[in-house]
This record gives sequence, C-alpha cells and structure tokens, in this order.
Amino acid sequence: MTIERTNKSAAVRITVPKIDFKMSFDDYLPEIKVAMDEAVRLCNLAMKINLKDMYKEIDNN
Repeated sequence: MTIERTNKSAAVRITVPKIDFKMSFDDYLPEIKVAMDEAVRLCNLAMKINLKDMYKEIDNN
C-alpha cells in the first residue's frame, strides 16, 4: 500500500494485476482473486482509521 497526497485529499493505492475485460473472465481468475483480496485489505484499513483525523492532518500540511 502507498499513501499519496491528491490535491486536498489523500489516496491509498495498491497495485493489482491488469485485467483485460474483453477477454474471458475465467482466464483471469487468479488476477481477480488478487484484486479482490487487495480490496478487502483496503476495506479493513478503512475500518481501522479515523477519517476525520486523517483529513485534519492533511489540511494542516
């Protein structure tokens, strides 16, 4: 995970494998599992942080 400032906000980013949605869904099952697992990581992080305090910190910098 990386945290990046984006104007007056911040973004938490995770790199996941590229998926070509023009191809068969079944061809990308391993990549889709990785992407879904990473989405769960982001959700878990969001449940642990206090978003109001995070935005205050961004505004102060």
